[in-house]
Amino acid sequence: SELAPEMPVPEGALWLDLMEPTAAEVAAVENALDLDVPTPDEMKEIEASSRLRVEEGAIMMTAMVLAQSETERPVCSAVTFMLARNKLVTLRYADPLPFRVFAARVPQRPGIFAKGDDVLLGLLDAIIDRTADILERIGDEVNNLSSQVFGHGAEEPTDGTRDLKELLRRVGHQGDLISKGRESLVSIGRMLSFLAQRMGAALPKELRGHVETLTHDAASLSDHATFLSNKVNFLLEATLGLINVEQNNI
Repeated sequence: SELAPEMPVPEGALWLDLMEPTAAEVAAVENALDLDVPTPDEMKEIEASSRLRVEEGAIMMTAMVLAQSETERPVCSAVTFMLARNKLVTLRYADPLPFRVFAARVPQRPGIFAKGDDVLLGLLDAIIDRTADILERIGDEVNNLSSQVFGHGAEEPTDGTRDLKELLRRVGHQGDLISKGRESLVSIGRMLSFLAQRMGAALPKELRGHVETLTHDAASLSDHATFLSNKVNFLLEATLGLINVEQNNI
C-alpha cells in the first residue's frame, strides 16, 4: 500500500523496498529515517563519489543489477542500497529476479535476519547467485554456438547450409548479455569493498566473513565473464569470416 508522508514506517521493518515509488512513499521514508533519497537522475551518476558515499550516518550505495536476462533486451539497471538506523532501503526502477526470489525466501527463514546489514548481504548473495546461473547458461549456449559455427555439432544441418546471419545475431546477443553481467559484477564488487571499508570493525565477525566471500565470488565471476567475452569475440570474428567466404563463393 502507498505510504503517506505522515504515516510512520513500521518500527520492526528491516527492509523497505521502493520499486518505482511515488513521491508520497519517498517522502514517508525520508521523514522516518532522515534520508535524502536520490532521484533517478542522481542514481545514474557514474562518479564513485556519487555512487558510494556516507550522508549523516547513512551509507548510500548504488550498483548496477542485471534484469530481463531471459528476454531479447536485457538491461543493467541502477539500484540504490541505503543503510540507515539498522534498516535497509532499496530504491529501484526495474524488477530483477533476485529481489523476488529473496523476498519469497525471507519468510521461510525467520530469525536469520536481525538487522539491515543481514538483509543487504542476503540480497547481494541472491544477486550474485543469479548472475552465476546466467553466466553458466551463457557458457552452455556459447559452446553450442561454437559447434554450429565450426560445423561439428549435433545441430549441424544435413544439407550443409547454415543460417550464419542468425548465428551472428545469437552470438551478438550472448556478448551483450555477458557485457551487462560483467558490468553488474564489477559495480557490486566495488560496493562490497566500500562497505567493508566503511563498516569494518562495526560488522560482526561472521558478516565480515560473508562480505569477503561475496567479494571473492563477484571477482571470480567477473573473471569468468571476461573469459566468455573473449570466446564470444572469437566466435563473432569466425562467423563474420565465414559470411565473407560464402559471399566470395557466390
